[in-house]
Amino acid sequence: MSYELSKLIQENQLVSDQPSVNARDLHVFLESKQQFSDWMQNKIKQYDFVEERDFYINLYKNDKKGRPTKEYVLTLHMAKELSMVENNKKGKEARLYFIHAEEELQIMKFEEALRAQRLYDMEATASFMRTKTHVAILDENTMLKQEMRNLKTSYMKLQNLAFDLMGMIRNSELFSSSLTIRVEARFNSLVEKFGAGKLY
Repeated sequence: MSYELSKLIQENQLVSDQPSVNARDLHVFLESKQQFSDWMQNKIKQYDFVEERDFYINLYKNDKKGRPTKEYVLTLHMAKELSMVENNKKGKEARLYFIHAEEELQIMKFEEALRAQRLYDMEATASFMRTKTHVAILDENTMLKQEMRNLKTSYMKLQNLAFDLMGMIRNSELFSSSLTIRVEARFNSLVEKFGAGKLY
């Protein structure tokens, strides 16, 4: 692969997000006998190349007065086609070079897509873990609230039972008045210490 051929692809001037080829440089490399402007126009008409799909045109002012210079910027695909139809040794060499360049470009695009997919998967996994943690916290809070409600219900039942027991003690002749007073005082102290208002 010659030094000239390696300079044909312009990495810094993109067409459709891919490297491009300067038509004048390709014309020189292919050693065409036609003048550049005639060669370019004939190829466009003969093979139905379309502007802003297969090639782009840039206009540059000349140092001398006159019409601006028209430069054609080719896609790799069009450069490959022009090399193939030139039907000479240089054309074959350039065509193989552009085929290799297209293959390399496809590999790069695949690797970029793979990296983007991996990044998306990592972000999706992180988002899922954050959501899972949030749900776990909500579930834990829900469980705690339910436990508090159950505890309050149990306390209320116990309190009602204790009131019923105190009523039975007051009405029973089996307990002395002093014992009743002590039980009642003990119950009141428990109510004051563990009252429903102080549990939450």
